[in-house]
Amino acid sequence: MTRNDELAEMRRVERQAAVETIAVEIAAEVTAWSQAHPQAQWDELEETVLKARQRFGERLLQTLVTEREETRPVPGPRCPQCGKEMHYKGQKTRHVVSSLGETPIARGYYYCSVCKRSIFPPG
Repeated sequence: MTRNDELAEMRRVERQAAVETIAVEIAAEVTAWSQAHPQAQWDELEETVLKARQRFGERLLQTLVTEREETRPVPGPRCPQCGKEMHYKGQKTRHVVSSLGETPIARGYYYCSVCKRSIFPPG
């Protein structure tokens, strides 16, 4: 097995553990709610499960996007205006709205010292 294969397997195992942790935490929340509301009607149960599914999706999406961000190449992107390499200025949080809801995503933030523009590259 090559070093790249080993790293890919480590990332796969870490991803699986993260997904399992998210699932266990959300299942525990739903179970606790159910135990605290023994007289809950079908529609209340359904609403609780749908909200839990929403939270799971948001957290899973955030985990996957973060993982991809961590594997980005080191050079900064080119400035769309002047073509010079942009400089990394750290992580900033953006809130992305999707069909899974609003998900906070910490992304690399880049700045062009020539044009004074900043971007969050797509990912």
